[in-house]
Amino acid sequence: MYGREKNIGKVFGEVTVLEFVRVAKGSSIYTCKCSCGVIKEFYIGNLRSGKSLSCGCITKQLLSERSKTHGERRTRLYGIWTNMKSRCYNENVDSYEHYGARGISICEEWRDSYEKFRDWAVKNGYSDSLSIDRIDANGDYSPENCRWATDIQQARNKTTTWFVEINGVKKTAKEWCEIYGVNYKTAHTRKSRGWSDVNAVSTA
Repeated sequence: MYGREKNIGKVFGEVTVLEFVRVAKGSSIYTCKCSCGVIKEFYIGNLRSGKSLSCGCITKQLLSERSKTHGERRTRLYGIWTNMKSRCYNENVDSYEHYGARGISICEEWRDSYEKFRDWAVKNGYSDSLSIDRIDANGDYSPENCRWATDIQQARNKTTTWFVEINGVKKTAKEWCEIYGVNYKTAHTRKSRGWSDVNAVSTA
């Protein structure tokens, strides 16, 4: 029973697993709750494969959205929106482990409406040379936590970025190296040899 219990509490798309019910057709069935409030039974295999991501409410929303003609499904911005949803809710994509698996989601307004996401993008400096970036790399996709950034800004905002605080000011190590004229590889080598962060990036 332990193997089945480990699925309880897991979230697949909009569905949260509540309890094991029975085995049918070679797959375990669980009682689950959709984010819209509906409680129903799901095959765990369908949840894991991404075949079932909601009680059906998302499908209804998508069908409703597809009935609208915005003519933008082949645009770069529409692709950004669909990829954002995939990495947050589709376990089958490689990037899911860095987003959805870490608990990162999309605000309801954007998740349910491409038009609202598009309107925010246009008003906030979108261009084909920029990518969407979360200001707090551990936060969700929402108007308050997103901006359009260059590849360099994106790289500096990764969770693995080395930050250093000097005199109360926090910047990336690369930025401090640029300020003090220190080669970044040199600074990184100093850090690995036990130098303090401040001395590593500021000693010319």
